Amino acid sequence: MKPIALIAKTCRIISVAILFCIGAAALGLFIANSAGFKPLGILGGSMRPAYKAGTLIFVNTNIPPEKVKVGDVITYQADSKTRITHRVYSLDREKHTFITKGDANDDPDNSPITYSMYVGVAGFPIPAMGYLLMNLTERKLTGSGLILTGFLAASHLLYVLSVSQENENEQS
Repeated sequence: MKPIALIAKTCRIISVAILFCIGAAALGLFIANSAGFKPLGILGGSMRPAYKAGTLIFVNTNIPPEKVKVGDVITYQADSKTRITHRVYSLDREKHTFITKGDANDDPDNSPITYSMYVGVAGFPIPAMGYLLMNLTERKLTGSGLILTGFLAASHLLYVLSVSQENENEQS
C-alpha cells in the first residue's frame, strides 16, 4: 500500500470515529431532552467548585418548583436570553419565590426568583463538554469547529484521491 493510501485510510478511520462520536452525542442529547433533561452549558464561575465554567449540566425540568429544597441547585430564566444556575439559599412557599446564591459568591442574589422563572433542578455535570454544546448551538464556526470541519473535509478528499488512484492502477 502506498504512503498516501495509508494516510488516507487512517484519516478515513479517524473521521468515521469522530462522526460516530458526534452522532452518539447528538442522540444522547436528543434522548435526554425528550425525557425532560435540558442540556445547558455553564458560562461563568459563580458556581465553582461544583460547576466550573464550560461544564455541561442536565437540568431536570420534570421537578416542579414546589418540590425544590434549600441546597438544591436550580436553573432559572433571568431574561429572554439568560439562564442562571445557582443554589437555593432560602425559599418562601407562600410568595412562591426562591433566593439563590452562587457557591463562589459571598452574598445571596439580590432579586427573588419566582416560580414562573424556574426551569428545573441542575444535575449530572460533565466538565468541559458545555463548551462543545455552546459551540454547536451558537451556529457559528469557532476555532475547534473550524479545525474539526477542516480535518473531516481533508480526510475525505485524501480518501477520494486514494480510491481514484487505486482505480487508475487497476485499469493499467
